[in-house]
Amino acid sequence: MAAINVRPSMRLSITSMRLSPEHVSKLPKLMDLNQKGYTDQAIAFINAFWTNGPTFKDSAEKCESVWNWHNTVVEVDKENGTKGSELDEIKVLRVYELMGKTMTAREKKKVFNDLDVDGSGNASLVEILLREFNVDWLQIVDAPQGNDNDLKLLAETEDLVQKASMAMEDSQTKAKLSREALAASEAANVEATQTQAESAAAKDIAEKDAAAAKKAADEAKAAEAVAIDEKNAAVASEEAAVAAEADAKAKAAESKAKEEAALGAEAEAKSSKEASVEAEEDAKLAEEAAKQSAEAAAAKEEAAKAGEELAVLEEDAARAAETAAFDQERLALEQEQAAADAASEAKVAEAKATLSNENAKKEEEEAKAAEVKAEEAKKEAEDTEAKAKEAEKDAIAKEFAAKKEEDKQKKSAAKMKEVEELALAAELKANQEQEAAATAEQLQAENTIKAIEAENAAQQQLQESEDAKVRAGEAKEAALAAKKQIKLMEQEVKAAEQEAKSAQNAMQSLAKKAAASKQKAAAKEKVFADARAKAQKAKETEERNQAEITEQREAIERKKKERVEKIKQLEHDIETTDNIVKRGRMVNELHNFRHNYDETIDNRAELTLKALGKKRKPILDELEKAEADRTKAWEPYNQAKLAAEKEQEAADAAAATAKAHADAAAEATKRAQAASAEADRTAEEAVRHKELADEAKEEAARKRAAAKEAKTLQEKTLKDAQVSRQKATASLEAAKAKREEAEAHRIAADKIRDQAEESRRQAEELRHAAEEATRIAHEASKAAEFARLEAQNEREEAEKAHEEAEADLKAATAARQKAEETKEAAENGRKQATDAREKAVAAADKAAEQRKVATAQRKEAVELRQHADERAEAAIAPREAAVKAREIAEENLTLAETGRALAVEAREAADEAATGAEEWRKQAESQRSKAEDSAKLAQEARAVAEQNQAKADESASEAKEKLEGAEKAAADAKTKAEQAKVTATAATAAVKTSMKAYGDARKKLKKLNSSLKEVGQGRMWWMSRQLEEDKKYMSPQQLARLEKNM
Repeated sequence: MAAINVRPSMRLSITSMRLSPEHVSKLPKLMDLNQKGYTDQAIAFINAFWTNGPTFKDSAEKCESVWNWHNTVVEVDKENGTKGSELDEIKVLRVYELMGKTMTAREKKKVFNDLDVDGSGNASLVEILLREFNVDWLQIVDAPQGNDNDLKLLAETEDLVQKASMAMEDSQTKAKLSREALAASEAANVEATQTQAESAAAKDIAEKDAAAAKKAADEAKAAEAVAIDEKNAAVASEEAAVAAEADAKAKAAESKAKEEAALGAEAEAKSSKEASVEAEEDAKLAEEAAKQSAEAAAAKEEAAKAGEELAVLEEDAARAAETAAFDQERLALEQEQAAADAASEAKVAEAKATLSNENAKKEEEEAKAAEVKAEEAKKEAEDTEAKAKEAEKDAIAKEFAAKKEEDKQKKSAAKMKEVEELALAAELKANQEQEAAATAEQLQAENTIKAIEAENAAQQQLQESEDAKVRAGEAKEAALAAKKQIKLMEQEVKAAEQEAKSAQNAMQSLAKKAAASKQKAAAKEKVFADARAKAQKAKETEERNQAEITEQREAIERKKKERVEKIKQLEHDIETTDNIVKRGRMVNELHNFRHNYDETIDNRAELTLKALGKKRKPILDELEKAEADRTKAWEPYNQAKLAAEKEQEAADAAAATAKAHADAAAEATKRAQAASAEADRTAEEAVRHKELADEAKEEAARKRAAAKEAKTLQEKTLKDAQVSRQKATASLEAAKAKREEAEAHRIAADKIRDQAEESRRQAEELRHAAEEATRIAHEASKAAEFARLEAQNEREEAEKAHEEAEADLKAATAARQKAEETKEAAENGRKQATDAREKAVAAADKAAEQRKVATAQRKEAVELRQHADERAEAAIAPREAAVKAREIAEENLTLAETGRALAVEAREAADEAATGAEEWRKQAESQRSKAEDSAKLAQEARAVAEQNQAKADESASEAKEKLEGAEKAAADAKTKAEQAKVTATAATAAVKTSMKAYGDARKKLKKLNSSLKEVGQGRMWWMSRQLEEDKKYMSPQQLARLEKNM
């Protein structure tokens, strides 16, 4: 029997399980079954145990259990589904969890090791079912699955069932889609209709609102224009009133001043002349004080007026502040960050300014020192310039003498150079001749060598052609010998074919014998399997009984142990507790445990143990008998199986021998054919090689003759080249000697010329140095002067830079302080921004009050200015009067009295005019304020109207777009409704088709069930269960029609 190849892990599993030889031989079948899909595994399991073991034929509940295990495995193997075949350890344990079988970690490991029968590292559905139903896998691998006709009918029926299931699922999917589409279309239609009505109403309202808003905007614009005209008129009236008031006040002041002057003049005229000087001085002081008072009053009036205007602006700003407060709060953060950055930059600027100030001081000091050094350098440069001019004169004289000597030596060196060049040309020519001769000699030598090599090659080729001719003859003889060998091989092939035929006959005979032995072994195997099943059942009964006894004993011992531990615990608690009440309660409990214990519980447990012991004896007898029957059945079964295996091995060996003979015969035939083809090819190759050898021999003879002629010619040419080279060498030696003599003369002349040139160069360098020194000294003098001036300028610039640096430092310090203040203000501003938003309304009211106060202050300031003007005018008149009074006091007395009377009249008239002008101004101011308020309100009304108009236009546009969208949605809803109807029609057709397919499958399955007997019933049940599962897709009406048709 052929050996079974198994993986190392499988060998370990086989060894650990101690499988019988039968299990080992049939393990590949189990492995094949484990590689099938989960559905095929479940069906094979039900088929195998339809009438034995779990006997699925008589238990629908067990069949349903297999169905549930199958569905759970498929659910866990999400990647493969029904196409999967095995699960890893984690997924297997997940299957057990889903099936409600919880286990400890050790139990899980043991379960998986028990499941993995084939040692693959995974567990199939078959292996799980084998454990759950506690059956041997030998029954499933050898279980018949039906003959070819039955299998064909089952496959056809299964195909019908699958198609019916797919059609049923497809019909339900289509029906669901059609219902969803119909509901969606109806909802969309209702929504579109409602939206269309709402949009139309909204459009009408928006258009009416837009027309009303446009009318309001036009009216607001007209009102704004009227208010602006009224404002402009009020402003013009106020300006005229102010001008009249000012003119009247000026006149009143002037009259009052005249009156006061007259009074003063009159009073002073009555005074003594000695007091006139003192009065003049007092008048000057009074004039200055009056002027200052007048200026202060005017400034206060202007400030009051500005305060009034500012109050108006603040009121407007306060009204806007409520809106701007949100922005101010956001900006406050930015300002705080900007202030922090500014403070940082100011500190950097302050540091830079400090550094610049220090650098400026250093530069100022360095400039002063440079100015002193420049003065010293200038003096030194002037001295150096005088010395350099003297040296320059001496250098010019030396240079002239050296120049004459250099010219003389140059002429001599030129003559020697010509002689040397002629010698060098002769040497070069001789050298070229020598090189040409050497090249020719070398070339001829190489050609001679090539000629010799060509002669040798020709000789070698001649020899090779002779050798090839010999080899061709040998190949021809080898081909004749191969043909003889082929005849012998053909005889061997015939003999091998005869042996292969005999071995085939023997193999067929042994195979028949082995098949008969297998049938006998199978019959004995069934007897052994029945005996083994009975023994296994008896063993399981004994194990259950033993487990029950052990459990009962353990329960008794556990209760006794718990009682002893409870007593010990109570004794310990009694000794350790300090609570008297608690101790008394525990003493009572201890007394009850010791004296009031119910021993009937132990007695019942002992009686139970005795009953189980009595029950065990017949079980053990039955187990012993079953084991004896199994042992008795094993020996004939094992002998029959071994005999069948030996006969099968013999048949296999015979088959292998026959195959080997047949293979040897075929191989010998191939070798003979190959040898025959090789012999023919060798013979043809030999003839071709002989022809090639003859041709090569003739070619070699020709090349050898040509090589000899070339060799003779090259030897003669080589001798001529050697003579030419010797002549060229002699010419080269003579030219070299002549060139060396000329070169010696030239070198001597060059030395003398170089000495003269060196003297001239040194003199020239001295002159240049003197000139350079003179120039440098002169330049140094200039540079010193320039440096002094530059140092002076730098000192002045440094002083300025110092002053600027100090100013920059002060500015940077101020900027830093200001930046820090700004930063602090920004922080406060950020904190106050939120409060400002809340206080904006109150601030507006306060600003209005401030504006009223400012108006009152301005009025007071006007009055003060009037009084100050009067005092100023009064101060001027007394001073002038005092001057005149000092000269003509007596003369002006009468005039003063007259003037005073006139001044009183003028002042009274001016006061009346001023009062009227002030009333006019007040009325104009009131009208202006009212006009401004009206203009502001009109402007705000116009802005609000424009905003309302824009919103109304936008609402009308949105309503129009919404109406268009609603109309489009209505059209889409209508289209969806039509599509839903088409889908519903298709779903109805699919339901009819699926119902027909389902009915055909049920009829086919019913017909097949009556024709099959035991084989294939597992697959039949599976298909019936699948059809039952498909009923969940049917409605009650469909189920009723189905039952009626069936």
